Amino acid sequence: MKKTFFLTAILIIFYFSYSNAQTHEVGASAGMMNYKGELATSGNLAYPKMGFGAFYRINATRASSWNFQMIYGKIAQDDANSDDLFAKMRGHKFETDLFEFSAQWEYNFLNFRNQGNRLNERKQNFTPYFFCGLGYLQFTPKFNQNPNYSTRSVVIPLGVGMKYALTENLNLGLVVGARATFTDQLDDMGVQVNQGANTNRNPKYYTNGGGNDQYYFSHLTLSYVFGDKGKECPVK
Repeated sequence: MKKTFFLTAILIIFYFSYSNAQTHEVGASAGMMNYKGELATSGNLAYPKMGFGAFYRINATRASSWNFQMIYGKIAQDDANSDDLFAKMRGHKFETDLFEFSAQWEYNFLNFRNQGNRLNERKQNFTPYFFCGLGYLQFTPKFNQNPNYSTRSVVIPLGVGMKYALTENLNLGLVVGARATFTDQLDDMGVQVNQGANTNRNPKYYTNGGGNDQYYFSHLTLSYVFGDKGKECPVK
């Protein structure tokens, strides 16, 4: 399934890259992934993992863009690192691979690059932006070969970013985002524990009565903007 998603996304990127152009942009990202759930109720900024992504952006209007994005990364946590007595007694740890595909809408606050004269403002070579969207998540717990729960979920991306025009065709960016999920098992915790799971401890420590888990990422992005033929070049 992962190979199918990657292949489809790559074909879409190549198709649109050679059509229309200045409207189109392809890029990659890399940075840190974090988790929030039963093992880290306020986030685990001290225990990040790496994440990587690729995206295709359509600069649809003067102010907004559509961003189709794939992200692969890991999240992890270990009760041994906690200062909480109950967490230490529970002794749970997890590491989970995440694969996400999402569609996001972005709103640029400034008149970035060559996207028209919005409100008679002069073009800017940078802009902060806001994004939200909808996505699909497939996750795989490392220490549980036989999970008794679904490893798929719809996700809702939400966050902010900054774009900066490095050259006529290159954008540098920083994006900080969160993913609300519809699963409480990103941390491989559940009421039941199947054979092969990461524990032989008292099952009561593995009840998962809290809200749904979340994950976060902070990524640097680099993208290439394709120039429209016969139109003004991006910001010089």
